[in-house]
Amino acid sequence: MSQQITIVGNLVTDPERRRTNAGGTVAGFRVACNDRIKDANGNWVDGPPSFYAVSAFRGLAEHVLTSLHKGQRVLVLGSLHLRTWDTGTKTGVSVEIDADAVGPDLLWGTATFSRDVQGRAGGADERADPAAVATVDAGSAPSPEAVGASDSGLGVTTGWAAEPLEESVPF
Repeated sequence: MSQQITIVGNLVTDPERRRTNAGGTVAGFRVACNDRIKDANGNWVDGPPSFYAVSAFRGLAEHVLTSLHKGQRVLVLGSLHLRTWDTGTKTGVSVEIDADAVGPDLLWGTATFSRDVQGRAGGADERADPAAVATVDAGSAPSPEAVGASDSGLGVTTGWAAEPLEESVPF
């Protein structure tokens, strides 16, 4: 059984690229979270850290591998799993999260967002045409016909581009 969890913490490793048996992309990384607690003198200090192993899959994995680096503060939303392990001399339990969403913690810095034109986390390995990705800027969006797509009703254009876009696409 899995439970939904949201954590905020620091990446303690750079995301590492792995592959599933079927060839899909997986990004694996570890996140450390600390609660702030008061010590005996009433001062706020970092409490003991909790470490989570996080796995992101497919398009989310590609975006994580491109965007995140060790030391950055992130938010992770996903399914919590407790897995037991045994090395022969030691046994233990690891806390793992299969990520549904990952992003930077904007309390500690700024970020620039570049949206996948397809409007989904397809990932570079799943795109028919890697040139069909545009950088997001505060500009005007091309019509749905220009990218061979329809409007989802949320102001997000989705679908495959017939040709690489020349204009920036707002999100």
